[in-house]
Amino acid sequence: TAHVFDEFAPKLSAAYHVWGITRRGFGASNWPESGYSADRLGDDVIAVIDALKLKKPVLAGHSIAGEELSSIGTRHPEKVSALIYMEAAHAY
Repeated sequence: TAHVFDEFAPKLSAAYHVWGITRRGFGASNWPESGYSADRLGDDVIAVIDALKLKKPVLAGHSIAGEELSSIGTRHPEKVSALIYMEAAHAY
């Protein structure tokens, strides 16, 4: 869940506004039977960006979130200003 960043995020919050997004199927989020492709998960992140009216945020993710980051960067580069991969080794 986004709580994996509970110790790290406060180090950024003095200078930046920090949001945590828990992907579908993790923690208390929705557990749909399908919809776990990188593009679908990337679309979920884009939906959050749009709902919060964020202007070109920097997105950070670790582990399998690298797939979503790559999906977003490839399909919606105009929506983000940067992508940060932290031990994100999964291919898109």
